[in-house]
Amino acid sequence: MKITKISVWIVLGILLALPTLAAVFDSPNLITKDQIINDDVYIASNNVDVEGLINGDLTVAAGTVTLNGKVNGDVVVTGGKLIINGEVTDDVRAAGGEIDINGKINDDLIAAGGEVTIGKDAIILGSASIFSGSVDAHGKVGEDLDIVSYSRGDVNIGGETDGNMNVKASNIHLLNSAKINGQFNYTSNNEAMIDQGAEIKGGSHYTIIGNTSFGRETISFIIYWFLASLITGIILILIFPEWLDAVGVSIKKNPLKSMGIGAISFVIVSLLVIFFFVTIIGIPIALLFLLFFVIALYLTKIFTSIWIGSLAFYRRRKKLGRGELILRFTGGLIILTILFALPYLGYLARFLSLILGFGGIITYYYFTKDLLKRRKEV
Repeated sequence: MKITKISVWIVLGILLALPTLAAVFDSPNLITKDQIINDDVYIASNNVDVEGLINGDLTVAAGTVTLNGKVNGDVVVTGGKLIINGEVTDDVRAAGGEIDINGKINDDLIAAGGEVTIGKDAIILGSASIFSGSVDAHGKVGEDLDIVSYSRGDVNIGGETDGNMNVKASNIHLLNSAKINGQFNYTSNNEAMIDQGAEIKGGSHYTIIGNTSFGRETISFIIYWFLASLITGIILILIFPEWLDAVGVSIKKNPLKSMGIGAISFVIVSLLVIFFFVTIIGIPIALLFLLFFVIALYLTKIFTSIWIGSLAFYRRRKKLGRGELILRFTGGLIILTILFALPYLGYLARFLSLILGFGGIITYYYFTKDLLKRRKEV
């Protein structure tokens, strides 16, 4: 299995969810066992515990998230530690440092993190796509199980998979309790350790990649870049939702214009910074210009991601909630990350993203009143 395959599954999974989020909470232990919420829910907090019933989608950004209740909808969650012990009737998309799945997911699981564990009591009726440093999978997966380990972390399989299992990792171990009802396809620089009691009904196929570093530095950087961008974007959306949405609208109205203005502005600002540095007396001004310039360039990927996400998630709505804006941004960022990772074309994608986002900022501030007026028509 190639890395691009799991990336495609991640993108497709994100595109399936478009919840309109209504309730906003910010305190821990928020949804108790006796609570029933008949709406989509958005939560941002240090710690979040969901014990009750949510008849709608759940989107969470927190340091620690524990789901012991039931969600009749999709779950999109990001944080440091994520624990799902309850039931989710639709898809789960999770990104975090440590992810533990011990409950029931009635559709697909898409998880990206440092450590991902599927407990022995976990049931995933759909497929599972995991992108992580180390993986322990001991539960049951109803369809295909795709795993990519982006470092030298171990992948231990002790559960049952009704579909095919595709793994790309340095160290793979099939335990005695492992049962694969389809094919076992794995790519590694080491042969998988397969215990005598492990069952593989569809046969196994081994693709050797040689005794290399497995490109772990490159992939680790991509993961770090994605997670850092994701967290930064979510924080900015929580604080400045209307501003980010407005810049995204300015790009969407005329992307070629934004790209042209961005290219010209990039050259002009660069020359101004150099000019002020050369004049000595203008060094403080140059440093100030450079500071805002670097910040603006860093933000370009966020604006470009929102624009890309808006192409897939477009709805005729006058105003977007924070939740849907986060989903648009997340979907766009995943696509942008894949584009950046492409050989050769990735450099072009980075440059176009930079000038497009930079142009969006300039265009928004230059035509503020006009854009706000036109934005009401969207």
